[in-house]
Amino acid sequence: MVQRLATIGLAVLMVAGCKKQEQTKFTPPPDGKVTKELADKYIKAAKALELAIARHQTYIRDFMRRFKVDSLSQLQDTAFIREHPEAMDAWQRLQRRWKETEQDAYRRAGLTEDAFNWIGMALG
Repeated sequence: MVQRLATIGLAVLMVAGCKKQEQTKFTPPPDGKVTKELADKYIKAAKALELAIARHQTYIRDFMRRFKVDSLSQLQDTAFIREHPEAMDAWQRLQRRWKETEQDAYRRAGLTEDAFNWIGMALG
């Protein structure tokens, strides 16, 4: 159950919990096709992200155990936020750590987040 909640929480974190960092705007190729080079970079980033997600899930589980959080939805409850500022500080650090890890995966693969998302949509 905790793992399922952690996975859901990570998905929410990835989609809505982080501010987009400034980066160079990606311009898709004029023909709209994914080149082998872009596909290879996408695969490299995707593999790194898969490993990072698995690692981050353990951080979320540890966070939930440490702060006795039954559901990540508690982190949006104003009473919980007011009563547990140390938990909220730790959660914000986790969010920042994830965003840095995510951006590092893109950077190491030679992509921006926009490029990664475009390639994923183009391949899907």
